Amino acid sequence: MTGDKAYDQTLELFANNRGGMMFQSTASLGGVERAIAAAGNQVELNTAFVPHSEGFNTAVPTGGAAAAIPAGVPEEKKAAAWEFIKWWISPEENAYWSEKTGYWPVRYSSIKLLEEQGYYEEKPYFYTTIRQLEFAREAPLTPFWPAISKEIQTAMEESMLNNVPAMDALKAAEDRARDALE
Repeated sequence: MTGDKAYDQTLELFANNRGGMMFQSTASLGGVERAIAAAGNQVELNTAFVPHSEGFNTAVPTGGAAAAIPAGVPEEKKAAAWEFIKWWISPEENAYWSEKTGYWPVRYSSIKLLEEQGYYEEKPYFYTTIRQLEFAREAPLTPFWPAISKEIQTAMEESMLNNVPAMDALKAAEDRARDALE
């Protein structure tokens, strides 16, 4: 499924045992758990690394959740924003946020806390994102990245949903991305 409603439709099918697999960010796991519970179904939930072809390096993006305090903000607002960010990334709060969303904790102390609490033993599918951190790569800092990223996503969908050979789908994405850069 593709398009604006693809995630919601895919989630509904999956939560109602009408879909065997979803290709989503682990950051959506909290929502997936809630959808399954709301549907009243028993679904075996598991996660896996992003697939890659043999002979190619594994690489995953870290996602887009971020906090920033812009320059030019009045000092009292900067101070208030910094207090909020310190609270938000405290080990306990960050661990809670990770549990409820599926985003990986931004602090190793939060990961350690979740490990000590047995959270990853209870829900090992949340640990996949931690294991993938070894292969995390920063997205390129360019104004063209959103368009290029969209082409990569389209290539992945073509390969997985329409059985287009991965290299053919990626070559077509490369051509479209080059056009976007010109």
